[in-house]
Amino acid sequence: MIRVLAGLATAAVVVTACSGVPHSSAPQVIGPGLGDETSGSQPSNTPQPNAEPRTIVQEFLRANVSDPHEFLTPDEQRKWSDKTVTILQGSVEDALVGQAGPGTTHAVAVTVQGTQIGSVAADGTYIPTPAESGGAGQPWSGQYSLDPVNGQSRISDAPPGLVVYADEFAQAYRPIRLYFLDLSEKRLVPDVRYTALTSPQAVASWELDQLLAGPRAELTYAVRTEIPSQPASAHPSVTVSGLQARVELPGSSRLDSDVKQKMAAQLVATLGNSQPQLSMTITDGGVPIDIANLPPTFTRQDIAAIPPPTAGTQPHFFESITEPPVFYVDAEGRLVTGEGRLVDGPLGSGGRYDLASVAVTAAREDDNYYVAASIRTGADQTLWLGRADTGLHRIGGVPSGRLTRPSWLAGQREAWVADGATVYRVDYSGRVQPVSTTLPPGTRITALRLSPEGSRLAVIVQNGGQSQLWVGSVVRTDTVASGSTARIDSAEPITPPSYHLSDVAWSDDITLWAVGSSGSGHGIWSVTVDGAGLREHSSSGLPQPQAADSITIAPGVLPWVSAAGYVYEQSSDWEGPGHRTTRGTNPIYQESYLD
Repeated sequence: MIRVLAGLATAAVVVTACSGVPHSSAPQVIGPGLGDETSGSQPSNTPQPNAEPRTIVQEFLRANVSDPHEFLTPDEQRKWSDKTVTILQGSVEDALVGQAGPGTTHAVAVTVQGTQIGSVAADGTYIPTPAESGGAGQPWSGQYSLDPVNGQSRISDAPPGLVVYADEFAQAYRPIRLYFLDLSEKRLVPDVRYTALTSPQAVASWELDQLLAGPRAELTYAVRTEIPSQPASAHPSVTVSGLQARVELPGSSRLDSDVKQKMAAQLVATLGNSQPQLSMTITDGGVPIDIANLPPTFTRQDIAAIPPPTAGTQPHFFESITEPPVFYVDAEGRLVTGEGRLVDGPLGSGGRYDLASVAVTAAREDDNYYVAASIRTGADQTLWLGRADTGLHRIGGVPSGRLTRPSWLAGQREAWVADGATVYRVDYSGRVQPVSTTLPPGTRITALRLSPEGSRLAVIVQNGGQSQLWVGSVVRTDTVASGSTARIDSAEPITPPSYHLSDVAWSDDITLWAVGSSGSGHGIWSVTVDGAGLREHSSSGLPQPQAADSITIAPGVLPWVSAAGYVYEQSSDWEGPGHRTTRGTNPIYQESYLD
């Protein structure tokens, strides 16, 4: 079963035809109710005169992506809430609407049945259905009662919340990123929500409300906010005009200077997520507040240019690597660049190491890469860390086993790796610390990848015959070297158990790509971090029937995979780098920069 992803920007990627849940080729987007008083005008559907009760219910369901209130009796219009969304498989055109029959306390009753694959809470957070299943889906049934109003059938008792079918999400809803701060307050962490609001003013007002309400439950202990809480008597607001936003935050002028800077970063990142050139003014009592090193009206570029107060405290709110380099392991266990050149130094020398997989990071303006590597294959892999020009050293604190590919923590000389059900964080100097998780007993982690900002961990979890993608929040206050501990909170599957996945990579701060198989065969999928949907991507050009066994991708670049001992990059189809058949495994883009 294939569900369509919410709002993934992959215009350069060729997508195969999809089937299942839902089966639209457009992105799936999910959101809170449409009836918010700040939503502005929405398209209205008017019931047809003398329509039969069953037709009224069908048209009501169709209107759930616009404004369905005219299908309700006046009393039900006052009582019914559209603040939540129930997501059903398929299209409203194929809705299973039963025949009208006599009601108990109302004139007529009509039953609607379907398969629920998810829901969206009033704050825009998505929850797969059943909860903790990754969205396997479960039967849903709702009864709609109708009574006559001026001789016309109208719905007098409806299940609470909007009921919207997956295909229609593609037309009406979109993902919104709220940004909070990681625990070091150096990086921004996205909290994805969904909305059907359309006007820039309505969206901005809704975003500010959600920021003030705080992060989703799963991120409670992994992020911070510097946006001041507001008493009931306060009236925070945002006014948007073109590429300018004015945010009124009572009490913000009294904050410390560094707090104001971090608050400004959160606001401009959130409100300007789809408009990077947005300029912003923050006011308190209508007066622009004074923020050190920023003009009264500022942009994200102004925040990125703020000098650090002390050495080693530089925030990286809007950091990105332009066209990060890509590497892979060749058939002789050597490290090779994407252009097919052996890396200078010991890692590119035959017979020196038997690399199985690697993770690569680097200091700025320095191509002497830091490399974390698993050596050898099977159940006897060992973890090694080092530099490209001087070689690797064995990390004795990580026992040999079936290690995952390592992953570097954003900005740190710290790599993470898993063996079985145990996750290890390893300092470059060799200090090792297990990371506590909430994974079920008996599970095994077969792949692991830290998010670009380091506040989430994606893992492929094998449990019996299942191999699902899970995501949890990283709770850590400092590095291994400082003695800080770490744990993974709120780890939950975000793909259904019918998918058997082998590897995962982050394409941006809310989107993951995975490879493996499903009931329909081998494939490549992308999925939002909360499991709001899956989207299948083309595997044309890859060897069949073998599945891709590893994948790498990064913001602004196309993915690479390995399959059956060869590496491929995506063009119009998957093909070997430079249009050549190339042996190799485990391609990997550089992860982040070191602070």
